[in-house]
Amino acid sequence: MRNIPQIRAEISNIPGVFRSGGDPFQKPDIRGYQKSRITVSGENTNGSPTIDLDMANRELVNDPVPEERRNEIFDSISSRVSTDGIEALAWYSSFHFDSSDWGIFIPVSSLYYLEERVFRSASRSQERRLQMAFELILEHELFHFATDYACAQWEIIVRSPLWSFLTHQRLQKDGRYLVQEEKMANAYMLRRFKQHGTAAGYRCASSFSRSQPLGYREAEEAISDDAFEHGLTELLKYYLGVLTIRKGVRFLSGALDLSQSFPLGDHLDVSACPIHLIADHNQLGMPPLAVRLIQSIPRIEETKAFKKSLKTMQPDIQKQWVKKKQQLAEHIPPHPKFEKFGKGPPPVFSIRLPRGHRAHLSPVDKEGYWQAIEIGSHAKMGHG
Repeated sequence: MRNIPQIRAEISNIPGVFRSGGDPFQKPDIRGYQKSRITVSGENTNGSPTIDLDMANRELVNDPVPEERRNEIFDSISSRVSTDGIEALAWYSSFHFDSSDWGIFIPVSSLYYLEERVFRSASRSQERRLQMAFELILEHELFHFATDYACAQWEIIVRSPLWSFLTHQRLQKDGRYLVQEEKMANAYMLRRFKQHGTAAGYRCASSFSRSQPLGYREAEEAISDDAFEHGLTELLKYYLGVLTIRKGVRFLSGALDLSQSFPLGDHLDVSACPIHLIADHNQLGMPPLAVRLIQSIPRIEETKAFKKSLKTMQPDIQKQWVKKKQQLAEHIPPHPKFEKFGKGPPPVFSIRLPRGHRAHLSPVDKEGYWQAIEIGSHAKMGHG
């Protein structure tokens, strides 16, 4: 992917390409969110990230909210989801706005809502349920970013303000969401859950998708490879539309594969899009959350204890460990092949090896590298 500052600079001389003012599609409406947000940083490498939630602080805030009041808040969110879809929980603000305030915005309250109301049956661990909540929102909103990116690529080609033209049309229709885009965003989200999640997690995500309004709830119609590719093509046609036809671009030709305009592939470069966590947990009387996206581990140093244990392993286990280190330098395998094992501090993560073996890793944050601290059978390593 090309970086967004480069793209913005390239399209900046197209008249009308940027829209001034705030995001008129922002939902939910959280006052003062700019002051309470934390930007989540991924590493500058491609990959599907492992989401590490800091759950060390499990105590409730000093002024706890009664469970009855918390349920009222969750009921209100459920009502908004039925009319606004997943955008009732979070939103993506386009880099086509002339301000620098763009990216994905995720309120902490939305994560607790999903953990309680959507993923309650998917895992015995609250931390894992919250991870799935974050993944669900992230995948949906990342699709909106991918659409934004695809549109900008075509703007560079046809030198026309495609995104702002369609945005103006939407606002003329009372800001109605684009049905096809929300369908495909939920389809992308479900595809990701099916590829890398558990069956229980997928069932919860699928049920949640069907509870949403028109477009969102039809997502499962577009999750097969052929249907997804067709859906991408149809979506991009909305953006290319009238302005591209006026330029004489034959984008309706069956020989042109519009679906390849989206930077999806096997994964989307998460580090290219800012992700902002909004700290609104106090309204629920819940502890704050800190989020770190782990996309790769380029540097791993083995402790003396690890090296000593590794020497006792069978040759195939030793070879696989070397291979795993090389893989981790490029990308992190999905859960549960790579998962958090200890809460810390510092946190401990487990990577799976052949024949039921595990290696335990821990980040050394201040030094910018990770340590390999233990290796052995799953039983010896405390995995049961």
